[in-house]
Amino acid sequence: MHREEMSGLRLKALSSKVRRRTVLLILVLVVVTVASVAAVGTWLFAKPDPRAYPGSGDYSLSDSLKWAHITLPDCAQSAVRYSTYSDAFGMSTIVSLRVSSSRQCVDDFLTQNRFTGPATLSIAEFVSSAPPEYGWPQDPEKTFSVIAVDFATTSPLRVSVAADLGPERAEVFVEVHSG
Repeated sequence: MHREEMSGLRLKALSSKVRRRTVLLILVLVVVTVASVAAVGTWLFAKPDPRAYPGSGDYSLSDSLKWAHITLPDCAQSAVRYSTYSDAFGMSTIVSLRVSSSRQCVDDFLTQNRFTGPATLSIAEFVSSAPPEYGWPQDPEKTFSVIAVDFATTSPLRVSVAADLGPERAEVFVEVHSG
């Protein structure tokens, strides 16, 4: 073979490698772009959890419960409303929960989370701290069967619980604070 022919073969082989790499690079860029658009679209058009109170932030119920060290019995999954607020610096977080369900379901919730104890805060002080759109009772004369505050937890959280335990229907209000 002549020197010019060998040189031409090398150029063809080299240009073939460049084409394959270019096609591969374009393919990777298309996949990354499609994945990014899908992720952003999902985030932008995701429907908020209907159980979340207005202004609840971007926290899911499962993330909020995990942070607050609270579990929900199956019967309470559709009976819960919640809000999670965290300040801009992450120094303070508040999770607010309301479970309105059968007496048995609320009893299960209280037992499962070991929410029992003496009252050390009036219900007027506790529920009046919730925004009006939460629909928590604002009547200072309202009496509650159980009020328990500052449960000992495995983390530096302040947990406040108030329960209205009717014979058939019951409600429990929970606030968990850090910071």
